[in-house]
Amino acid sequence: MGMTLTRNRITFDGLAVMLHDLIGDNGYLDSEDVEIPVALFVCAIAKMAPDREQYFPLGQWATIQSLEERINEEIKRTLKARVK
Repeated sequence: MGMTLTRNRITFDGLAVMLHDLIGDNGYLDSEDVEIPVALFVCAIAKMAPDREQYFPLGQWATIQSLEERINEEIKRTLKARVK
């Protein structure tokens, strides 16, 4: 099940640049819709990344908190759909 990593294109582009710079060419953010494990990976990398405006145009911790909220909501929705 996929989720939209962020609804903000500027944030998405910054995260894509961050991943490219820190881990090289990858296909993780070829789409704004990602699987939960990919979102968790991006969030973990964001926590360890240097706080650069090109990576986090709206702020590093604001971006991380937003990612965590979206991930948590998607996990809750997935569990609710499967546990009845």
